[in-house]
Amino acid sequence: MYANLVLPFTVGLTKAFWEVAAEIPSRLKAWYRLYLRIYERHFPRVLAVPWYSGGIPLNRTGRPSFPQRLYSVLTMLSVLCMVIT
Repeated sequence: MYANLVLPFTVGLTKAFWEVAAEIPSRLKAWYRLYLRIYERHFPRVLAVPWYSGGIPLNRTGRPSFPQRLYSVLTMLSVLCMVIT
């Protein structure tokens, strides 16, 4: 939502970077899988630290549990309803 209101300033993220990033398969990027693979391979000790995204704790696979996903979806819907009205 922030990027829709303000143009974010992202140093170093060039058009060439986004072209390469766009080629990464969505299944790898979904639910933080790519980050987790990088951490598992190069920084395994980091995975001992709890993961949070948007205030929601994530499990070891990076995918929130069903109640956490449901809460996230309902929260996004309530924000969307506030924006629309």
